[in-house]
Amino acid sequence: MKPIITWIVITNDTHARIVANEGPGKGVYQVSNVPKEFTNGHIADKFTDRPGRTYDRAGNARHNKVPHTDPQVVDAKKFLTGLSKFLTQENAKGSYDRIVLIAEHRALGILRKCLAKPVQQKVYKDLDKDLTHLPLEKLADHLASEIIV
Repeated sequence: MKPIITWIVITNDTHARIVANEGPGKGVYQVSNVPKEFTNGHIADKFTDRPGRTYDRAGNARHNKVPHTDPQVVDAKKFLTGLSKFLTQENAKGSYDRIVLIAEHRALGILRKCLAKPVQQKVYKDLDKDLTHLPLEKLADHLASEIIV
């Protein structure tokens, strides 16, 4: 009998990793075909400069320019949309049978909106946590209370 392959997608706004499980007691292992842009991205360096300054329309007062959109949110949406497209491609290949999403609050909300319908139907569970920092060895123990690995 073919095992049920569960992909566990662990992400935040800038970094993702995907581990797989093939059934109870099998533990987890790193999925090897995840593109590099999902595994080592960090966008904080793009926003280290201070905002530009400008003069008021009347008078000599100066103030900071405030962007109309938050650049970090825009980049997070691009990042998570790309991750969603990857999951859609892998779903079409039959790489997994179900998905568990684990992401911090904002990333989880964005990712839910980005997922294609066929991928949404394979979401088994989602957790509002940021576990991107957790080593692979400790992940199975940490998830034991939520899913059987």
